[in-house]
Amino acid sequence: MKFRLTEDWLAFVLGLLIFTLSLGQLFGLDVFGWAVTATVWTSPTSALAPISKAYAALGGAGAWIATFIFLAGLLTAGAYALGVAPGRFLPAFNAIFCISYLCWFAGSWARIAVRFNRAGL
Repeated sequence: MKFRLTEDWLAFVLGLLIFTLSLGQLFGLDVFGWAVTATVWTSPTSALAPISKAYAALGGAGAWIATFIFLAGLLTAGAYALGVAPGRFLPAFNAIFCISYLCWFAGSWARIAVRFNRAGL
């Protein structure tokens, strides 16, 4: 029986890779400290930041760009492994990444976050 890479197997392999890299934290390695996080904010300039304070010099925009580049590279390689042309994959990834992050950013606005929290959502 010949092994065929499917979307399910690819998701498993990429997830396992990211999980394995994150285990570096157990050994004092800050592998993903540069990744962006959105916190509840009242001023848009304080909304985005790197996960780790060690990467504070990146700022929110730098962390967002680093996260985008990492995910775009990893997922484009995965799409290529499945036979999807990078030129076809990247525009769709860009749109989904930006729309998703815009939703996360908006949902972290204190006025929205408080209203949804009060409503029990």
